[in-house]
Amino acid sequence: MTIEYLIKRLFDVQGYYLKDLKIYNKKVIIILDRNHQPDEYDRYWRRIRDCNWGEKEVYIEFPKLRYRAPNGIVRFEQLSFVGAYGRLTRRFEYYLAVLAQMMTPYQVAKHFGLDKKTVYRI
Repeated sequence: MTIEYLIKRLFDVQGYYLKDLKIYNKKVIIILDRNHQPDEYDRYWRRIRDCNWGEKEVYIEFPKLRYRAPNGIVRFEQLSFVGAYGRLTRRFEYYLAVLAQMMTPYQVAKHFGLDKKTVYRI
């Protein structure tokens, strides 16, 4: 089993490949990329947070594409693992929501180093 296969299965990312994996003292950054798409208008890089691996914070960096629709309107692609404007993966949001039912949202935010408004929003 390769690390690329493991990351694709863990994060449910389709159409991306592992470009780089950076491991620091307190964080892990997984950098994904994808090949140029024929109807691609442009792309911009996003960094989102995922569930921790032990004591390390995990971040995923990936290009989010914009497409030109047949009617000429430029649209953003919809991704299954992150919300439209979210800074967290869907599974991390779900995990925070479950923890917020057992602890106060302030405690959850403090534990993960997030703003308490983020936890309240989830």
